[in-house]
Amino acid sequence: TVIVEVILTDRMLNYIETGQRSDIISTHLPSGSVSSKLSRISPFLHPVTHSTEAEIELPNPENYLKSGMFTSVDIHYGESENATLVPLSALHENPLSGATGVYVSRDTANKIPQNLDELKAAGNLTEAIGFEFIPVDVLAKGRMSAGVTGIEPNQWVVTIGQDLFGGENGQAKMRPIKWDWVEYLQNLQREDLLNEILQKKNSPTDTLAS
Repeated sequence: TVIVEVILTDRMLNYIETGQRSDIISTHLPSGSVSSKLSRISPFLHPVTHSTEAEIELPNPENYLKSGMFTSVDIHYGESENATLVPLSALHENPLSGATGVYVSRDTANKIPQNLDELKAAGNLTEAIGFEFIPVDVLAKGRMSAGVTGIEPNQWVVTIGQDLFGGENGQAKMRPIKWDWVEYLQNLQREDLLNEILQKKNSPTDTLAS
């Protein structure tokens, strides 16, 4: 077991409590992230920084995480049992109405392959499937997913290419992929962006002269 220490500001204490689910994200973990509950929050604020420390106890049987490592932490402070989780990339701002929502398939039961063998047999793309834009209320956002209301669980949602619909409902052939693969791709996008920023920062061509 390891203890992950998190710095919280006094403003965070208005909505962060012990027991809330937390995602610990690290490149040292095989899956990239692991979940645990926020174990405790110190009641004492630093007199200058107005911050305090919180702790997350995390099982670490394989010793992937070691003392002194830095990790990122997402605390799901807005979670609700009545929310439906969707990948962050599924959220889309409709250019016609300005509403935030997701494109949901209404006729996936008989048209979307239910396993990889069926998908390969179908040529990796489904037949044309109808999609409808559904506005949602975003209750909480994490690093990889968002809790929303307005759609039902276990529905297929579009995670890339929403701009091609132009804000309208319509049909499209799709390539179904699993949730964990979507999260993996989202994580790669963040890592690529961070590496690009660091490369530009260290590049001699980015040096300012006065």
